[in-house]
Amino acid sequence: MRYHEHLPLDTASVPAAREFVRLHLGGWTGDHHIVELLATELATNAVLHAHSPFTLTLYIDEKCVRVEVTDASGIVPDTPEPPKPDATGGRGLLLVEALSTRWGGLALRHGKTMWFELDALADLDA
Repeated sequence: MRYHEHLPLDTASVPAAREFVRLHLGGWTGDHHIVELLATELATNAVLHAHSPFTLTLYIDEKCVRVEVTDASGIVPDTPEPPKPDATGGRGLLLVEALSTRWGGLALRHGKTMWFELDALADLDA
């Protein structure tokens, strides 16, 4: 299944993105909380760093869920650097890297897509 939502440049889009994911995960057998958390992190980055509206796309099958956030910024972050201990932000991509099965970014002609996947039966302690 594929679900798609366009969200405006507004901080209210972050909880709206989380609710969109929650609404569509339904009977998926994986960890809904991790998917919601990581989708929220990517949505937050679109609002705070890309300063643009964004599109949230959710792909769900019995084995895996994939979340994509596409925004207008052409800057694709690579391996996240740990923030300074007293920093109030900068941990979002570290969470995505640590908790997802796979993740990455793709430069587009007019922006980028950041994505992650989580397998339904992922053993994150492995």
